Amino acid sequence: MLKIRRSTPARTCTTTTKNYKSYKTALISDFRHRCGYCDGHDSYSGGYRNYHIDHFAPKAKFPQVAHSYSNLVYSCFYCNNAKSDHWPSESHEVSVVGSIGFIDPCSDEYDTHLCRDDDGEIVALTPLGNYMFNTLHLGLKRHSILWVTEELFLLIEELKCVLKNTDLSTDEANSLRATYFNLLEEYQTSMKHFREDME
Repeated sequence: MLKIRRSTPARTCTTTTKNYKSYKTALISDFRHRCGYCDGHDSYSGGYRNYHIDHFAPKAKFPQVAHSYSNLVYSCFYCNNAKSDHWPSESHEVSVVGSIGFIDPCSDEYDTHLCRDDDGEIVALTPLGNYMFNTLHLGLKRHSILWVTEELFLLIEELKCVLKNTDLSTDEANSLRATYFNLLEEYQTSMKHFREDME
């Protein structure tokens, strides 16, 4: 099993504002252009303009924290829409009741409830993880396609660097070149599946 995310986001913004939308630039940086829930990079979904600001504790239920940076999550459309106003308690400070609720994506504990299998599919590890998995629709095919696509892209970039620094006349270089082109083909196939999934 693999970690669900490449890294844990951390909220670093210390300024305050009366309009939570003003925090978007800080959220983009703190969440490294990734959805706090599914880890999808915003570049695969039309960029930051198509990403949302989720209120971890829903603003409709808890207007007192609607503009608090510590309550905001950079989120893709899919996770934000799925989470909606779901919340397990009457307090914005209580995000989990039994096996129902949500772990703040900026907590390392998030990774103890969800992970990925070798195909990039998100998997629940605990009953609470199962609740988050179902509520956030983390089983959508797009989440694994995005993960696989990015993994392929990173491997291609790594191979490209190796090939630039290798004597291209060797058998090893020929083998690396073949691997490089195979990965490129897989990447193109993955992108094709992603586009089909979006239609």
